[in-house]
Amino acid sequence: MTTPTNNPVPSKDPRDLVFNIESIDKLVNEDASIVNRKGVTILSISGAIDKLKTACDAAVSSVTTIKNNAVTNINALVQQSTAVINSLVASAKSQIAEKVITVGFKVPVPFAADIVASDFTTTVTNGGNNYFANPAATPFTTTATFNPAQWLLFNQEFAGSEIAQTPTYSTLRAYNGAAKTAYIKGRLNDKDGAAGTFTVDDADLTSQDNDGTVLVDALGRRWKRQADLGLFNVCWFGASPDLADISDALDRISLLVYDGSIVRFPTGHYKKSRAFIIEKPNVRVIGDGQNMSFLETTVADVDGVVFRPITAGITSAMLSGAYVKDIYVLNNRQSVECAGVLFNQCNAYTLSDVTINGAATPLHIKGGQLGTLKDYKLFATGGTLVAGRSALIRFSAAIYSGSIQSCYTVKSSNFLLTASKNRYACISIESGDGIQFSEGYVGFGNGALLTTGTLQNNTGIYSVSFVNTYFDGISYAQSPSKLIEISEDGFSGSSVDGVDFGSGCVFGNTPLAVLKTKINTGRISFNGVYFINIQEWAYKQEDGVITSSDLLMTGVTFKNVGSASSGVVSIANGRSYNLSGNTFSDVRNVCLSVSGSIRTGVVCGNSNNSNVSDRIDVATYETSPAISGNSSRYSGVNTWRGTNFANLPSSNPKTLDWYEEGTFTPVLRIGGASTGITYSSQVGTFTRIGNRVLYSVNISLTSKGSLTGDVNLFTLPYLAKAGQNYPSSIRLHNMSNNIGDGMVYSLVFGGGTNIGLYRVDVSGGTEVQIPLTQIDISDSALITISGQYEV
Repeated sequence: MTTPTNNPVPSKDPRDLVFNIESIDKLVNEDASIVNRKGVTILSISGAIDKLKTACDAAVSSVTTIKNNAVTNINALVQQSTAVINSLVASAKSQIAEKVITVGFKVPVPFAADIVASDFTTTVTNGGNNYFANPAATPFTTTATFNPAQWLLFNQEFAGSEIAQTPTYSTLRAYNGAAKTAYIKGRLNDKDGAAGTFTVDDADLTSQDNDGTVLVDALGRRWKRQADLGLFNVCWFGASPDLADISDALDRISLLVYDGSIVRFPTGHYKKSRAFIIEKPNVRVIGDGQNMSFLETTVADVDGVVFRPITAGITSAMLSGAYVKDIYVLNNRQSVECAGVLFNQCNAYTLSDVTINGAATPLHIKGGQLGTLKDYKLFATGGTLVAGRSALIRFSAAIYSGSIQSCYTVKSSNFLLTASKNRYACISIESGDGIQFSEGYVGFGNGALLTTGTLQNNTGIYSVSFVNTYFDGISYAQSPSKLIEISEDGFSGSSVDGVDFGSGCVFGNTPLAVLKTKINTGRISFNGVYFINIQEWAYKQEDGVITSSDLLMTGVTFKNVGSASSGVVSIANGRSYNLSGNTFSDVRNVCLSVSGSIRTGVVCGNSNNSNVSDRIDVATYETSPAISGNSSRYSGVNTWRGTNFANLPSSNPKTLDWYEEGTFTPVLRIGGASTGITYSSQVGTFTRIGNRVLYSVNISLTSKGSLTGDVNLFTLPYLAKAGQNYPSSIRLHNMSNNIGDGMVYSLVFGGGTNIGLYRVDVSGGTEVQIPLTQIDISDSALITISGQYEV
């Protein structure tokens, strides 16, 4: 390679020319680069091409990376945007649905067939829009095809021509716009519970503004609240828990309710000063729960809730379907016999899930029939003694104008009755038939747990029963000194018959007698019950009172019962008693004490684990008790003070099955009549031994009257056995002279209860039996007869 010069450019030196030619040859054909004569490296054609190619490859790679990154970024942005859009759409739909519900409409559902649109509050979604039922088309049921004529479109602001927004009742009353539907935020404000939707009823031109469900606007149109038919929410009428007295609102509701209405007390504590009276059938008073809705009567001596027929006072009138549920009724302390809830002459009434506290009588059932009481609590705590027949629950007769309406067929279950003091009784039954209690607790501070006794003439108590009921003891003694009292109380035409305590009943923990009966009480039974920790008699009939009781005790357990002066069961007078299959454990003193006049008694199959000496004490009786099959502890320790018979006929001829002493009133009849016959004395006595009756008759006349015919005496105590007549001795004084010297005798006619009087005439030489007639006796005749006959 030629060595160039250092001449300036351009150079004409041949050496530089040769060098340049050689360098061009290399640029074109060989090297990727050369060094020129100034010492600068330059690319050859192939070198330039290689570099350009490298640069192009790098550029292509960079563009590909940028493209891929752009696609990725675009996809991410699309996804984010879609999520945001979906969220916005869902939020919008939710807000729209929430607004729909707030306005008073139902929750929107997707449009489908068979949707029942009962009124305009029914809403659906269709094609991304919300619709509510056209009031002009309701009610209707949808088909599979959306019908635009049946639906109106919501906008998000609810500001269309269909719906007007008015915050209060007064705003709507002043409204004169074109809307036919309005949403009310409240009666006075948005917190008083009166919010709701109203629509115009163009056909109604007469209804009055009732300040709750009907409002009249400035144009005289009737706006009617859209709600379940018959519903009356007390808040709609101004009954706010914040008010001191809601009586005015309740009075309006009392006038507005109709057959089938519901009066609802939302959650809150409501106060009133007057009785809430319902006089329409099938009206329900309900709350949100016993611990949520409270209705308090703040004024003393005022009833709480009263159900009665409009014609109350007419015995034939009945109010059907009265109903109270899920509420707490509270009354101030009372000094008269007012009630927390009163069912007066009601039919098919119900009280359920209710607590009543504080009234003289929390629950009063007055007459009526077919009652259901369940899951309820009655309390009376503190206060002064309430006068009269106060009780936690009271059953009494409705009596008007001399007519009586008793309490019939009442079922009570799952109940709690308790009072610390100052009530006559927990349960007072004064009139009733078919009253049943089950699954309950009765506890008291003082007074009786249960009293059954009539308080009026011609009333009765029949078929009262208790099952699985715990009667808890009295904490201290107060008159009346017993847990339970059963009595007719001596009223004319009144009776108590059929009080039954069944399986699972427990009587316990009292220093007093558990049950006392007196005055004309009928059947009383105990079956499978328990008497525990009783410091007085478990059962006692009052002494010195004529009763007609039939006492039945079977499968009863007596444990830790009695005291040094009392025992377990004491019976004085009555028809019968039966103690069978009972268990006596740790009893003190006597197990059974019988006195007075009692027809029959049975004591059998009992067991005794007590260490006492006088188990059974029968003092007086009509018949002796049948005692058999008891534990050995009864042997040799019975104290019998006479002989007793069951007075039941026996087919065994060797059995003396009857003994009875008594009196009867003999009556003289002439020609089968007794008109005009008067006496100074009529005495008849008898003694029956087995099948033989011994009798005596003493009669003194003051006038025989003017009757004619045969003379007979009536009426013997038992029917004479048919098939023969029974002669008896007779003594006559102050008879007429017609009798003469013949023999006089008397006969008891077989198959009858009368005595025939005869004389024997022998004047003709032949003995002839002639019945005595009116001519044979005088106005002052004395007749004495003694005899016997077979029955």
